[in-house]
Amino acid sequence: MRIHYDAPRPTSANRSDKSLFVLQRRFTTIDIFFDEVSATGGPMLVEKSSVKGHVNVVKLTGSVSETCRLDDVLSLLSQDQIASIEAAFDGNDDVKVQINSAATKGTLSIRCNGAATLD
Repeated sequence: MRIHYDAPRPTSANRSDKSLFVLQRRFTTIDIFFDEVSATGGPMLVEKSSVKGHVNVVKLTGSVSETCRLDDVLSLLSQDQIASIEAAFDGNDDVKVQINSAATKGTLSIRCNGAATLD
């Protein structure tokens, strides 16, 4: 299982000699793969979403997070796929999947910290 997300049109970006910060408040993209097959049919544009990224260019460390709010989760993912995501990240506080009891609205939150590269 692999999740790819992007901020194709950042809302804001700031840079100093030591750090870089990027924020996109809406219309980010997400693509969720199971066994290298996209469940979303390619990058899907999500209106109610945000991506935040920060890099310390001196230490080459950084963090990135995405939050997606979906009004109709089951149009994107099946119950089995939702269960697979929950199982794949069980015990990992950096990935949270919350689906309401009617299984229609949901939130996916992802946070990653670690080494950074500057391209």
